[in-house]
Amino acid sequence: MCPCFSSRLSVSLSWPATLGEESARPRKMIPMAVGISLVVVAVFEIGVAFVVTNAFPSTKLLAASAVPLVSVTNQFVAPWVGTLVNFGAVVSSFGAALACVNGATRMMFALGRDGVGPKVLSRVSKRTGSPVGALVVVSIVSLAFLVGFLHDKATDAVGIILTYGADLILAAYGLVLIAAIIYTVKRRMSPIKTLVLVIGLAILVYVVKDTFIPFPAAPYNWDAYGALATLVIGLVIPLLSRRIRNNLRQSPLLKVGAVQLLKRESQRS
Repeated sequence: MCPCFSSRLSVSLSWPATLGEESARPRKMIPMAVGISLVVVAVFEIGVAFVVTNAFPSTKLLAASAVPLVSVTNQFVAPWVGTLVNFGAVVSSFGAALACVNGATRMMFALGRDGVGPKVLSRVSKRTGSPVGALVVVSIVSLAFLVGFLHDKATDAVGIILTYGADLILAAYGLVLIAAIIYTVKRRMSPIKTLVLVIGLAILVYVVKDTFIPFPAAPYNWDAYGALATLVIGLVIPLLSRRIRNNLRQSPLLKVGAVQLLKRESQRS
């Protein structure tokens, strides 16, 4: 899986997912936002990939190019267009980073508000109501990761960071699919829904196999190790802390989501 595509996809879905509480009509707007984001990102990525792959005479030359799209514009259009592409990439990276910080801040604030995390995460600004506690924590952690991923070449640094995020995205998709399959089986929902989810999980397993076999070479192997450590920590902490488990069970946000999901299911049946 291309890390650039995974990062853009995750960013496009982060806005409707993390700002859902602030939507006036979440049942209508969130599915619409997710659907439009998927279509726009998919069309853009497929179009760019089509142009780039057809512009290079061989896959070896394509792999040898540090920035394929810039190489294509320099050769077939004009050098100044490549400069514009680089500028657009910088702006896009900044927007992606801002979206990720915003999404992480909202999720950390929700955890702190529901008593799952430290109380500092639930602190808000008296003037604006912004979750300043979670924002400070996310900013410090993000800066630490940025310093840790510094590299001689900016393209290599971006690739390493995006690969780490892409590995975590694969894990998140897998956990969601497994949870959805278990839910449909326990609720005795239509076998077609379960089958669709199983097919999606099978496709994801193939992507994981193709991504990690053979195992990535350095420095991308550290991305895999880091993503695995992050996943293990996230799974182990609730298991070791009874307080966190109880707070998760009593989370008002999760209860509201569960009630709405069950209500929607009963209306369909």
